[in-house]
Amino acid sequence: IHIWINSEKKWVYDELSKVKSLKIHSSSTNFFLIESKSSLSSNINYLKNKGILIRECSSFRCLDNRWARISLQSRQNNKILCKEIHNSFKK
Repeated sequence: IHIWINSEKKWVYDELSKVKSLKIHSSSTNFFLIESKSSLSSNINYLKNKGILIRECSSFRCLDNRWARISLQSRQNNKILCKEIHNSFKK
């Protein structure tokens, strides 16, 4: 399972790093914190309308609506997630 997590983590990190408006924070777990220069609320709503739920982090101590948490999934689901996150910044 560690091999799968490490390969998916690197792949998702690399894909999301291509989004200029996002900072991807490294993680030793099966999820990432992502940070934007502005609110992620419209991006989260866009993803929700596509059937993709990511965790908005404004309820976390020291974080606000510019932060979200995404979890690693299967490669197929990670491809969809990354594609739609990219699309959410193009709208």
